[in-house]
Amino acid sequence: MARILLIDDERHIRTLVKAFLVQVGHEVDLAENGMEGLKLIERNRYERHLEVKLEIRHNPEQFG
Repeated sequence: MARILLIDDERHIRTLVKAFLVQVGHEVDLAENGMEGLKLIERNRYERHLEVKLEIRHNPEQFG
């Protein structure tokens, strides 16, 4: 499978997504921010790029 770099500032998100990716056979490196991610990119080769953006809104009016 692929070697994947996962960058997210939320530790629980990194942990959860990594667990899933490892379970389906991927090798996963983690970074807390873009600077850490760039350092890992300089040292490693990654076969896949996946960008996921989650936006959590705390305004109840936005949900109808």
